[in-house]
Amino acid sequence: AVLLVCGAQALFGAVQWQWAPDRIYGHVSEFLTMPFGSYVNHNHFAGLLGMGVALAFGMARALARRATGPTPAALGLFGLGLGLLAAHLASRSRGGLLSLGGGLAGLVLLLSLAPSRRQRAARPRLTMGLLAVAGVLAFGLLAIPAGTRGHLATLLRGGHDASGTYRQQVARDTLRLALAHPLLGSGLGAYADAFPRLKQAHGEVRTTHAESDVLEFLAEGGVIGLGLACWLGAAVWAGLRDRLLNGHDPVKKGLA
Repeated sequence: AVLLVCGAQALFGAVQWQWAPDRIYGHVSEFLTMPFGSYVNHNHFAGLLGMGVALAFGMARALARRATGPTPAALGLFGLGLGLLAAHLASRSRGGLLSLGGGLAGLVLLLSLAPSRRQRAARPRLTMGLLAVAGVLAFGLLAIPAGTRGHLATLLRGGHDASGTYRQQVARDTLRLALAHPLLGSGLGAYADAFPRLKQAHGEVRTTHAESDVLEFLAEGGVIGLGLACWLGAAVWAGLRDRLLNGHDPVKKGLA
């Protein structure tokens, strides 16, 4: 179901990009800066597809491993992953590219931790996996126009542009919001309303998100919310680790 949604979004995004990249459902609005697909913000589109890319590749490897070789289903999922990857990069989301690289590297790391018949093969598997990540990213970058590649390449400059400066200033003001309500935070979902009174720059822009999920959650949930999130993360990791180390079904391990 997740991959069907991601595939539909990728197809819709590609069509929308070719037809009217500055519109959403054919409409123009002053609040739309960089829409993509059905999203008013291209970073949100990239966030969804980034998860779909990792899921498709993980499932493709799982099916191939269970059958001890490539199967039509495994090849189809791998092709879907490449398609989602190309649509993801076409959205021109630099933060999305950074998170995608981290997500794929994390997928390779988890696969290298899973036990195999030859325990000494963990390091070669990790090396080959990272080379595979570099290969699929290179494919995606070659599949998009040169202008989009140039925009994504500005990620290497760091925060030394207008977009980076804006994000840094929002991050500093978000930390001030978190310190103003350290224990309980300002309330989940209340960031857009709580942030303006502590905002020190870009007053002409309505900032609805902190440009960082971590900082936004800290400001909204406070120390208690952060503690609950860490507890949830530890519980998820424990279940994931058990599935990877003790599971016997390659497909379930691939999904994990």
